[in-house]
Amino acid sequence: KYANNSFLAMKVSFANMMARLCMKIPGADVDTVMKGIGLDKRIGPDFLNAGIAWGGSCFPKDLKALVSSAKEKGVSLDLVEATLKLNNRGPKDVVEILEEEVGNLKEKKVGVLGVSFKSNTDDIRESPSLHLIEELISKEAKVVACDPKAIASEINVNREVSKCLEKVDAVILATEWEEYKKLNAKDFKKYGVKLVIDTRRVYDKEEFYKQGIKLIQLGRAK
Repeated sequence: KYANNSFLAMKVSFANMMARLCMKIPGADVDTVMKGIGLDKRIGPDFLNAGIAWGGSCFPKDLKALVSSAKEKGVSLDLVEATLKLNNRGPKDVVEILEEEVGNLKEKKVGVLGVSFKSNTDDIRESPSLHLIEELISKEAKVVACDPKAIASEINVNREVSKCLEKVDAVILATEWEEYKKLNAKDFKKYGVKLVIDTRRVYDKEEFYKQGIKLIQLGRAK
C-alpha cells in the first residue's frame, strides 16, 4: 500500500512539476502535455491533473511512513523524499505567482475558493488549500476563505462565494468545486475582481480578458 500510494503521489507531483515549467514556455499547456503522456499505455491518463499539490489522509502519511521505514533499514528513497519536498513547495509557488502580480502581500486581501483537499468532501487533512492559506497569512495577507462543506478551526470558512469576491486584491481558485467551476468572468467583474489565479484551469481566459480581468492559470503560459 505504501509503495502504491508513493508511486501515485509521484505521478501527481510530476504533473505539478511540469505545470510550473509550462508557465515559462510560450503557448505551453500542461493539460495538453499530460494528455500526450497519458496516451502511452505504459503510463495511462490517471493522476495527471496538475494542481497546487496533493493532500488528504493517505498520500502524506504513507509516503512519510515508507521513507521512515526504509531509513530504519539503511535505505534512502530519494524519489519519494523528492516527491514530498516538491509537494511542500506547491503552495509557496502559487504565493510567489501572486507576489509577481501584486507585489508585497502585507495587508492585501486575498479570496481563496476551496478549503477541502479535493472537491465533494469536507476532508481538510493535509489540504493544499490550507497550506496555501498558511503561506498567505505568513506574508501578512488578509485571507477570506470559502468552501461549501469544509470546516477548519484555524480559519473562518464562509459558505457564500460573494464573501471571497468582495473588495479583494486577488482571488485564488484552489479546489475545483462544481459551484466554483460554474462561475464566469461576469460574476467576478460584478465584485470588481481584477486578478484571478486559477490553479485548476477551469475558466475561459478569453472571457476574462474581455471583462478586463487578468486570469493566470497554473500550468499555462501567461
